[in-house]
Parts: sequence; structure tokens; C-alpha cells
Amino acid sequence: MQTLKKRSDIPTEYTWNLESIFSSDEDWERAFQTLQQRLPELDALKGRLAQSGQALLTVLRKRDELYQQLEHLYVYASMRKDEDTTNSKYQAMADRAMQLYIRTSTVASFIEPEILALPQDKLDQFIQETPDLTLYSQQLHDLNRKRGHIRSAEIEAVLAAAGEMAEGPSSIFTMIDNADLKLPVIKNEAGEEVELTQGNYLIFIRSTNRQVRKDAFEALHSTFLKQRNTIASTLASQVKSDIFYATQRNYGSSREAALARYNIPVSVYDNLITTVGENIPLLNRYLKLRKRILQLDELHMYDLYVPIVEETHEEVSYQQARDTVAEALAPLGENYTSILRQGFAKRWIDVYETPGKRGGAYSGGAYGTQPFILLNYQGNRDSMYTLAHELGHSMHSYFTRNYQPYQYGDYTIFVAEVASTLNEGLLTEYLLKKTDDRAARLAILNHSLEDFRGTLFRQTMFAEFELQIHSLAEKGEALTADTLSHLYHDLNEKYYGGETVVDELINIEWARIPHFYSSFYVYQ
Repeated sequence: MQTLKKRSDIPTEYTWNLESIFSSDEDWERAFQTLQQRLPELDALKGRLAQSGQALLTVLRKRDELYQQLEHLYVYASMRKDEDTTNSKYQAMADRAMQLYIRTSTVASFIEPEILALPQDKLDQFIQETPDLTLYSQQLHDLNRKRGHIRSAEIEAVLAAAGEMAEGPSSIFTMIDNADLKLPVIKNEAGEEVELTQGNYLIFIRSTNRQVRKDAFEALHSTFLKQRNTIASTLASQVKSDIFYATQRNYGSSREAALARYNIPVSVYDNLITTVGENIPLLNRYLKLRKRILQLDELHMYDLYVPIVEETHEEVSYQQARDTVAEALAPLGENYTSILRQGFAKRWIDVYETPGKRGGAYSGGAYGTQPFILLNYQGNRDSMYTLAHELGHSMHSYFTRNYQPYQYGDYTIFVAEVASTLNEGLLTEYLLKKTDDRAARLAILNHSLEDFRGTLFRQTMFAEFELQIHSLAEKGEALTADTLSHLYHDLNEKYYGGETVVDELINIEWARIPHFYSSFYVYQ
């Protein structure tokens, strides 16, 4: 039976270089203790920032200094945990880092109410008299925009302290999804028994053998079905947390609160759902084509990912993917690709799937660290596209952090996907130019079609689901497993039902989507 390699068997060059943040866990512990002892330095400044522009500057600089150190602690611990979510040592370190983050936020919670207590003319005077405060002008402008939603210093302290409890649903789901939930064994195309994982599921659901993809679909979703009530309770708790913070900050809804963070009107969200909904007939047209080309009497949910053209069965090693992506991104310039290749050499990327490793892929890091990418590379074209996608995020982060001060050393989530989808588009263009092979070209175009379906229609369906469950909860209705599954079934009927049999097991798919714990995120 095929099983995953242990992490200890993976060559170092294919693991990320977390030692570039802290050379050892002991160094992390020393930094943790030092930062913990420094929190009173910020607390001692409470009630003083109104004294002068210099006093305000001192408070803001102290806050930034502590938070930058805190981010390093949190990134290191959380990514160590993601290497093996069953490792209790790193579970504890990540939990302690989150606790310290909450404590720091609680100590710093006096800052915004005290600034907003200043008359605007006095704040303008401070900036005029203290040139170094000019750096914070945009932050202060954004803060003023939130004036009606910042509470008193006492209430802000309570809200910050509640943050650890608010992280509970996401933490619980992560442990269920990555550490505790074991998927069954299925048979691959050759009839060999294979351990199903979150990573290789994407391979089997695209199998040209219909029985293999059906077995993978049923095995995965049946496993989540057994946890339906637990995960429903976890997701409902996440929604209640969102509503709590929105209510305490005087927003009309949890969606409004989430979008206000980036100054985005709810009409943007509504327009996306409406526009995509009006164009579902185009999706059905594509699904009808898919059914005809696959020569199926009925198109099922497990038939949505198999290529509709003859597969080239091209094995793409990580080394090949790395070189191909670098060449594909050449239009972005020598400086860009030079830094990209340095990233490979400096071990930005944790490449292969191993037991207990967090599923999926992401780009991470903090201001003052190198970028980091978590992959679960599977040796195929899809994995190569994932590499290109995450490199878009990491390069975006690299340039932002290297050319902006700490205060603006991040980018909003609303623009984050621009860099990643650009990279995917450049990779598609490059691959099409490099081959005249008809089968290969059709396979690349098929990938692009599927990426469009998944990015636009599937993510919008997720966004509509999020809106529905938050709206129900805001009306006081319970989010039970049955309620969530019923809503999810109806949405699948809306989006896919015109040409697809909406299999009953798809009703539980909501239970395996981690994005629902980053509320109102996927629409972006």
C-alpha cells in the first residue's frame, strides 16, 4: 500500500527554512520570555499620548516594535505546528504565541480610543509639530473612518481579551481536519490500495477511471459526514463570534464589519453574487459540454474535475515545476525572476506532503522574515500551478516588505489574489507557447477552464453560503448540521443542478472548507 514519507525522510532542500526566523526552539523561547516581560513598557504609556505629538509618536513606535517581534514568534510557532499538526509541542507553542498576541492586543487596546478622543484639530497640530508622525497619517486617517465603531478603552480591552476564545472554532477545525480525521484506503487505477489524503484526493477526483473518482469522492465526504454535528457546532461558533464582534462595534451585520476593515461597501459583495448568479446559464452550458465530451448519461458531482480532454499523463517533478514557473514569469523582469530563484535557494518552500502536515497551500511570513510557502506537491500540472500561485503571493509580500515601512508592510486581502492569478495566467501563456502538441495544449486549456469555474463560480457559491449562514444566525436561527447541509444542497442545485446530479454526499462539503473560518474572505 502506498503511504506518505515521514518528514525526517524529506531532504532539507525541500523544507522551508524556519531557522532563518529563530535558529532553534530555545531561541524562540528566549524571545518569547523577553517580549512577555516588555509588555509593561507599552502599558506604562496609557493615558499619555494626548500630551504632545512626540508622546503620540512614542506610543505608536512602541506598539509597532512589540508587534513586529510578536509576529515573528507567531509565524515560527504556527508554521512549526503546520509541519505536523499532531505534534503536541508545537501545538502548545502556537497556542502560547496566540495567547501572547491576545495579551499584547489587550495592553495596546487603549491606543485607538485615546487617539479618537483627541479633537481633529489637535491631532492635525500634533502631525504638523512632529514631522515623524507623518508616517502614520494614513493609519490615522483609516482610524478616523472607524470612529463610530471604536469603543471605550475599557471595552476595547475586553474585546481584545476575548480574542483567544474567538480563535477557538478555527483552531478546533484545524485539528479535526489535519490531525484527527483519518481518511480510508481506496484503490487507484491499477487496483492498488492507496491511503487517501487531503493532498492526493485532488489526484483521484481527476482520475479518468470513474470508479476511482467516485470512490474518492464518497470516501472523503463520508468521513466528514461522520463528524457532521461536531463540525456544525464549530462553524456555528465561528459565526456567533463574528456576530458578537459586529454587534459590539455597532455594525449593521457581521458582513458589513468584515468588509469595513478594508473600506469595501457591501454592494461589492452583492454585485458579485448577483452578476455570477445571472450567468449561471453559461456554467450550465460548460457542464453540458463536459457531459457530452465525457460521454456520460448523467454528470455527477464527482465528474466535475476529471479533464474533458485526453490526459497527457505528464509527470511534473518539483524541479521541473520550479524551472518552468521561473521561465514563465520572465515577462515580470530580471529583478523579479532573480529574487524568485534566490527564494528557491534560500528554502522559502516546504514542498511535500507528510503525515500530519496541514493540507492545502498558503504563503506566509512576517515583516522582517523571508516569505514562506506551504505546499503538498503531488507531481502534476495542478501542483505546478499551485506553486506559481503561491509564489505570486510570496513575491508580492517580498516587495511590499522590502520597499514599504513596517506600518504599511502588508497589503489588503482585496488585492492579494491579483499577483497570484497573474502568475497563473503567465504560466498558461508560457506553456501554450512552448508546445505544439495538440493533446498537451488542450490539457492546458482545460486546466484554465476549470480554474475559471473554480475561482469564479465555486468561490461565489461559497460566498453566498457564508452570507446565508450569517444572515440566519443574525435572525436568531440555529445553525445545525441539517440546516447547513440543506442550505448547501440548495446552492449546489442553483449552480450545478441544471446539468448535474447533485449527489447527496455533496451536502456535507461545507464541513471540509477551511475558508469559512476566515469569514467573508472567499468573495475576494
